[in-house]
Amino acid sequence: MFYLDGTNDLADEIEGVFVRISQLNQNTSLIHPNATIVPTLLNNHGSKAQLIPQALDMALDGEIFIFGSGYSSMSIISSLILQNYQIPMCCGSSTNPTLGQKALYPNFFRTIPNDNAATLTMAQYLAFNGWHKIATINTDEDYGNGAISSFLNYASQYNITVLSRQLVETNVDANAANQIAQQIISAEARIIVYFGFAAEYEVIVQQATLAGCYGAGYFWIGTDGLQQMVPTTAYAGTSYLFPLERADGPVSDAFDAYWKANRLGVGNPGANVSSINSSGPFGYFHSSCVDLALLGFDALVKANGNNVTKLANGELNSQMQVPQSFNFPNHDTTTGRISLDQNGDRSGDYAIMNVQADASLVQVSKWSNGAEYQIQPYYYPGGASYKPADAIDPTTVADYLRTTGDALGIIALILFFIGGVTSLASLVGIAIYRNNPMVRASDVFVGFVMQICILISWFDLLTMLNKPTTLACTSDSVILPITFSIYYGLMFIKNYRMLMIFTRPTHKVLKTHETIIVGIVFGLPAAIIIAVWHAIDSPKPAALEVVKGVYAWTCSSTSLNIQSDMVMALSLYCAFILILNLYIAFQTRNVPSRYSETKLITISIYNTVIVRLK
Repeated sequence: MFYLDGTNDLADEIEGVFVRISQLNQNTSLIHPNATIVPTLLNNHGSKAQLIPQALDMALDGEIFIFGSGYSSMSIISSLILQNYQIPMCCGSSTNPTLGQKALYPNFFRTIPNDNAATLTMAQYLAFNGWHKIATINTDEDYGNGAISSFLNYASQYNITVLSRQLVETNVDANAANQIAQQIISAEARIIVYFGFAAEYEVIVQQATLAGCYGAGYFWIGTDGLQQMVPTTAYAGTSYLFPLERADGPVSDAFDAYWKANRLGVGNPGANVSSINSSGPFGYFHSSCVDLALLGFDALVKANGNNVTKLANGELNSQMQVPQSFNFPNHDTTTGRISLDQNGDRSGDYAIMNVQADASLVQVSKWSNGAEYQIQPYYYPGGASYKPADAIDPTTVADYLRTTGDALGIIALILFFIGGVTSLASLVGIAIYRNNPMVRASDVFVGFVMQICILISWFDLLTMLNKPTTLACTSDSVILPITFSIYYGLMFIKNYRMLMIFTRPTHKVLKTHETIIVGIVFGLPAAIIIAVWHAIDSPKPAALEVVKGVYAWTCSSTSLNIQSDMVMALSLYCAFILILNLYIAFQTRNVPSRYSETKLITISIYNTVIVRLK
């Protein structure tokens, strides 16, 4: 009465059908109390050449229903042949969207969502998690090409940008897989979506691990093509979407119990190639095909006076409408309640499966009605404890410009210590020897203020140690420009006063406090520039790309243009002050050496320019 089309390679599906039929044969309320459902396995060994004559034989032998054909390409051939004989067929594993075209495959329906549903779910899932920048990999065959094409249509609807799209040949080798990994790295993608089968995926992951793009900060997810993957620690962190194959409820529980007790005793051809302790995922979907088929035939027999003979002889085939005759949305099956659309396609929820650190495969969450419901924590590649971002997050990979433990940081601390001690010693020396003629000649109080400026400026060395803070960024933008402007402003005005003494003896000479005030005024333009900078777009801690692929913590405005404009304005102003000092150094070259600071100014400016250029 029934044929199961397939191959012993599909032991999961075969067992699901045989065990469910055996279980339902115990139910005398279905079809007819005296009727027995007899399944027969047609083993085509996955060969299309064998399938075609066998499908014709099935039709000519009067078979009335087909389970199968396992793979989508085989189901397409079976449907094209069997539709001419009005023989309906149901599959729990063929997911190619093409089979949903009712005009081409009017006799086909399925209990597993098609690939379009999976790719739509994938797009929704990515957007739900905030992942809008991704890389895709798909195998170059019907499944992979169809899935990526469908996904790209949905991706645009959810504002998902594909940074890198890679096509992988079947039976990919290590060199080609490594090139794919390098492309992912080059595109700076962190979320990798795979549409293909397990064999190619395993090779790609091996090379991606070596290349560094299968590890902390990355997330790899695929669709149901990865269901055949044998979980190992090498793939820990891999996730994939798979239709929820088992419903929580008495029907599924009863099927599981019957399966465990009777799997080997129901004439099950799949038992000799399967040693699993529970029905596999596709076995559940195929067992639901049995539910819908028997419910449909039961309704048909009852509508025809309980004449089961007519059903067995194929006399009722003309009354079968796919999917209407087999759509029972309010009936519980092994995979829950199934609602078929007009194309015979099922809508359903998805499980997100995840390979854990110990290589166990677990369901970590459920996708239903556009939302994710987490069941247990994900294990991310590389054992990362955080959810990866959809592109490189500089804040997670940025290094420090200098730390207290590296060479630059140690040098900065040494310079700060030496400079601070020297400045303090100078201040103490000025205070102690303030009455010394040479000290008095250089103006004690002006020199005191200048040394304070130098002392404060040394603190700028500490602002960029380790990760900068907002206070450090503010200090970095204020300390050096202000102290520099005041120091060299004082140096200029002090030497200008000296020039006036020797060249214009009758000219009014600035007093010490007036000299200090004028020197401080030189800091006002720098202060104004800094105030405007902070009012418009103040510098804050930021992780910036210093060279390709290398990030470091620094201080920056949100707008790099504003940052560069303000730094340029400060630099030009400081350069202007230096030019003034060079001018005054030249003018005072003939002043008696006891009072002249020409050489000091020249050396100071020279050192400042060299440090700036470095």
